[in-house]
Amino acid sequence: MANFGIGIEDDGIGVCAFDATVVIVWPVAAIAGLAAFGAGLFALQFRSFLPLSETMAAIQRKWFFLDACSAVLFMGERFIFDIFGNGVFTFSAVLGTEGAVFLGLMRHFWAHRSRMGMLFVLFWLGTAMFGESFFIADAKGRYILDLLESGGFCGPGGRDWGQKLAALGLQDYCVGLGQMEFFTAWWLIFFSCACALWLLWKRTTAKVPV
Repeated sequence: MANFGIGIEDDGIGVCAFDATVVIVWPVAAIAGLAAFGAGLFALQFRSFLPLSETMAAIQRKWFFLDACSAVLFMGERFIFDIFGNGVFTFSAVLGTEGAVFLGLMRHFWAHRSRMGMLFVLFWLGTAMFGESFFIADAKGRYILDLLESGGFCGPGGRDWGQKLAALGLQDYCVGLGQMEFFTAWWLIFFSCACALWLLWKRTTAKVPV
């Protein structure tokens, strides 16, 4: 028996993996497709937003509180980096303490069957990836990082994607990688918001027996 498979069900798309089957209902599948289309439109213009346009900075300010929370997690990574140096933490960035918190929250809300909670985590992850996409694209030029370091906001090693991508031999592809993360960020933002609205609509139109 195959460990992975996709099939069409009456109520959605069935995905089978590791002997478990999940059905993605048609409204969610449609939302995912529309979110990908919207994210693609934004991602096509990504290069015109570099290194970080005022338009994108204004959008980022809309979720200032979430960015502040991400910054707190990022400072935890900086503390670990200062103790251990490059080593295993060279590739931390969003994949370190932030990633651990996102996974932990997602597992918590999954265990409690809280769809809104899981959508919130996806939205927060999208905002974090949104900001990080510009640092990835700027890995070679270092305009943003040098500006932050000159202002004392970010020390060496933190968001230095130039160091990370150079170690992987991917520094020349930094703009394309940033564009991919930018697309994923917008997809998560659009998908989580649209699914939340859909769930609220379902809840308000549900017939509750008296």
